[in-house]
Amino acid sequence: MTRDEMLKQIQERFELHLQLTPYSVKAYPAEPEPETKPRNKESSQLDQSSKYHQE
Repeated sequence: MTRDEMLKQIQERFELHLQLTPYSVKAYPAEPEPETKPRNKESSQLDQSSKYHQE
């Protein structure tokens, strides 16, 4: 059995299942993407030390 034949068989079984029990599969709306805020990068110890040594 090839991949295409298997996909066709699965699709046919799914459609038959939906015909027999239409309420067994529920579709939910997609959740909205969370709002992302830009991060304020705090200076690391390495940044602070390099800043100290430059002065």
